[in-house]
Amino acid sequence: MRAATLARFALPFLLLLLVAACASYQSRERAIQFEETLRTYRKAIRWSEFDAAYATVQTREDDLELGEPDFEFLDAIRVTSYEITSQRISPDETEIKVSAEIDFYHENSPTVRHLTDQQLWWYEPEEKRWFLSTGLPDFKRAMR
Repeated sequence: MRAATLARFALPFLLLLLVAACASYQSRERAIQFEETLRTYRKAIRWSEFDAAYATVQTREDDLELGEPDFEFLDAIRVTSYEITSQRISPDETEIKVSAEIDFYHENSPTVRHLTDQQLWWYEPEEKRWFLSTGLPDFKRAMR
C-alpha cells in the first residue's frame, strides 16, 4: 500500500522534472544557436560581406516585406567597428532584440560615420533556425 501511494505521487513529479529538463535543454540549445548565428552575422557585417549577412534575413508572414538590398552600394561600404550594446530576449525566448553600434565609411568619402542598428531576430521552430526580420543596417540613411 505504501509503495503504491509513493509511486502514485512520485511518478507525476518525475514526469514534471523530465518535462522541465527537456524544456531547459531546448532553451539552452536555442540560445547557443542564436549566439552562433549572431557571431556569424556580426563577422559578416564587420568584414563588409553583406551577401553572407543577408542570408540570415527573412521576414515573418505578418511583417512588411523588405526590398532587396542595394548590393552595388554596399560593395563600397567598409565597416570599421561593430559592437553589440544590448540584447533583450522575449519571455517565450523566440524573439531577441539586439542593438548594435556600427562605424563605417563609403569608399568615395573619407568621413567615418556612425549608426545604431536595431535588430529583431526570431526563431523558426520548423527550420530550427534564427532569422533577422529587420534587414541589413541602413547605411544610406546614416550617410544623409
